[in-house]
Amino acid sequence: LLLLVLSVFGVFFTDGAVAYCLERDAMASDSTAELRKYFGTLSRSVLSLFKAMSGGEDWAAILDSLDPLAYEYTLFFLFFIAFGILALMNVVTAVFVGAALQQTQQDRELIVQEQIETKAEFRHTMEQIFFELDSDGTGELNMDEFESYMEDEKIKAFLSTCQLDIDQVKTM
Repeated sequence: LLLLVLSVFGVFFTDGAVAYCLERDAMASDSTAELRKYFGTLSRSVLSLFKAMSGGEDWAAILDSLDPLAYEYTLFFLFFIAFGILALMNVVTAVFVGAALQQTQQDRELIVQEQIETKAEFRHTMEQIFFELDSDGTGELNMDEFESYMEDEKIKAFLSTCQLDIDQVKTM
């Protein structure tokens, strides 16, 4: 797309520069040296426009080379610069915003996945603890078994790391 835009504008400026030089028999004249330097061929025009738009060369110097041509060429060049800079800035901004949004989405998905895994690990650990607390092997934990193990410092420490206190565990 950029090459197409540069080519269309390049054809316009090359046509104007070459026509001006041919009409005045100034293809070798010093007065048109700058004009021919920037817009003497299509490839030079495209390269000059790209340099002007991307900051590779000061666009004011390229603009000054258009002085021999009609005023419309100056206006057209200024339009090209404004269009190019705004379009280029929008594309660059869109790339960065798109990358940031994609990263945010990946982060969100990762956080959700980590939460799911953490809850599954917690549930598995709690099942193991309750299985170990079932001293009579019935598959059920009665309140006496439960309360006797809640006095164990290791159990209290584990529950604390899970941000649970004894009252919360009793309601489970």
